[in-house]
Amino acid sequence: MSYLSVLDKRGDTKLATWNAANIHEIQAAKEKFDDLVVRQGYAAYELQPNDQGVVLREFNPAAERIFVMPRTVGG
Repeated sequence: MSYLSVLDKRGDTKLATWNAANIHEIQAAKEKFDDLVVRQGYAAYELQPNDQGVVLREFNPAAERIFVMPRTVGG
């Protein structure tokens, strides 16, 4: 089971889970990903088995763990 989580001021919140064999679950997770990353400008990372993060520009249904977070804004 794969999952999409957001890391923000409220903590770590799981937004979606999907099974690679279930197209409906994948589509629902992709829609949440696109809303946050494409429309709202969040940063997205796939956490790989060696615990290394890889930047994602588009949804990867084969990823086991995807984290999104608001971009840091400074002044």
